[in-house]
Amino acid sequence: MDFGPDKTRVGFADAGTPAFTFPNKVSWDGSTALIGDAAADSGTNPFEGGSPNNWTDFKEIIRHTFGLLNVNSAEQAVLVTQTPLNTKANRAKTAQILFEDFGVSAIYIATNTFLALFASERTTGVVMHAEGGVFYTTPILDTYILHHAIDSASNEARPFTTGELLGIPFSSSSTGIQDSIYRAIMKCDVTIRTTLFENIVLSGDTTLLPDIENVLKYEIRSLAPPTYNVEVIAPANRKDSTWIGGSIAAGMLTAENWISRQAYNTSGATIAY
Repeated sequence: MDFGPDKTRVGFADAGTPAFTFPNKVSWDGSTALIGDAAADSGTNPFEGGSPNNWTDFKEIIRHTFGLLNVNSAEQAVLVTQTPLNTKANRAKTAQILFEDFGVSAIYIATNTFLALFASERTTGVVMHAEGGVFYTTPILDTYILHHAIDSASNEARPFTTGELLGIPFSSSSTGIQDSIYRAIMKCDVTIRTTLFENIVLSGDTTLLPDIENVLKYEIRSLAPPTYNVEVIAPANRKDSTWIGGSIAAGMLTAENWISRQAYNTSGATIAY
């Protein structure tokens, strides 16, 4: 289950594409929840900044997912995505809902930007993930997220032009995605900057703009020291790259990687920290 800021993508491990994609919209007809396209225009989004903030509606999105996939939740191990700035409390609450309300057999909580990098067959790089007005720049070294260098922004104006993406204010006070990428890399140790500049990966449907990789490459080159080579990778399937990375990862995880129902029952929701 890939929970994006404005849509959810769901399916099975090792599949090449999501089985279903639907808008994160929930409305209520009495006690009945209407999800996705079935929700009225007044339907609300239970996510803010890519993380759940309405747990009742979030629970209905999960219920809708199991219904679409036509599976018994108690028989499923579930990989779910999170943003790189998701809180421990949110992870614990997600685990609680999946185990206690749906009785799943195991869970794995994976960061969406890492999954996007993984889908590009890399374990080191910088991911610029942009979707639904939410933006994250995430440097990753050998699968480890460098949290001190993460940059984020939220801007509800969409759709965007390439020029507008170059002017979005980020939390680091940068003036656009090119500045965010540059500053994130420069916050990292000098010994890995060469590799990071050469592995800048775009992810999310907001990055589906003509020639964006070449525009970004030019802009970042103008910021970076001339000794660095800059490469921007824009995978053709990048609108689904976080889900695709999750599908691949879910098929590779061993029993030791998952949080089992037994482990949850023993340790409680804090096991998801």
